[in-house]
Amino acid sequence: MSKRLVYVMNPAAGNGRYLDDARRAAEEAGAEVHLTERSGECSDYIAEACLHDPDTHFVVYGGDGTAGEAATGIMMAGAGKRASITIVPAGSGNDFVRGISAFDPPEGQDHIMLDMISVNGRYVLNMLNIGFDCEVAAESEELRRKHTMNNSASYIAGVAKILTKKPTIKTGMSFHGIWQNGSEDLIDEEHMEGEFLLTAVANCPYCGGGFKGLPTADPTDGFMDVLVVKNISRAKFLSVVGSYRAGTHINPETRALTPAFMPIAEYRRCKAFTLDTVSRICLDGEIIPACGVRAEIIPEALRYVPLKNLSK
Repeated sequence: MSKRLVYVMNPAAGNGRYLDDARRAAEEAGAEVHLTERSGECSDYIAEACLHDPDTHFVVYGGDGTAGEAATGIMMAGAGKRASITIVPAGSGNDFVRGISAFDPPEGQDHIMLDMISVNGRYVLNMLNIGFDCEVAAESEELRRKHTMNNSASYIAGVAKILTKKPTIKTGMSFHGIWQNGSEDLIDEEHMEGEFLLTAVANCPYCGGGFKGLPTADPTDGFMDVLVVKNISRAKFLSVVGSYRAGTHINPETRALTPAFMPIAEYRRCKAFTLDTVSRICLDGEIIPACGVRAEIIPEALRYVPLKNLSK
């Protein structure tokens, strides 16, 4: 590739077991190397690098958090149309790479123009989680720190622990620019209020180390996918969580909820989403405080080069 090439590595990802391979790959490619030093530093470094040379290509070794930070850095610098990025799955979950692997560049191109989701002035590459999923993400991160557990195992353990508490959120939410099956016209706005167990706003299908929560999410279609689960009983949760994990709760052809999920959930594809009240949210695995949510899709925001196309 003719662009400036920088390999960015998170030493904490995968307990550092990818570092030697990453250094060798960088040396073979004649690339610069940067090791991240703290949470958030990846975004700061990449944003500054893009301001100096907006045509840089970044090869990022890390998990979903590092991938989200790297993409955010490019967006912060306003370099989404010029800089490019490749994610090498080196974390505990790798849900973004798991999802994006189903999408190939257009014929004759080496890259995909990915949508991004703007959330409260920040950016989401993979998924925004609110409520139950956010609490599970926080709990699973704690379990990974205290115990030797992979992301999938810690996520399942986190689900079990948070389910005993079953926290819910009483709030209002609105969807804007809603897709309708069979129509080119969008619904301007829809509002709902109630007590909800979880809300997931997705650019890509997976979260939690392989849970296919939004199976039809497409990071190239100009829409975000939103799944809202109502306040259901623990028994009902346990009866449907298998379908939620497998991604069989949404029909891939009609993009409609299956009969078992219709009474307990709402699903929308939309351009923007707002939620009135929440104390914290999870952006690509990072837990941050929030008073509410304003999310908006940014179409074709980021140049992504799949690993298999890196040398082309």
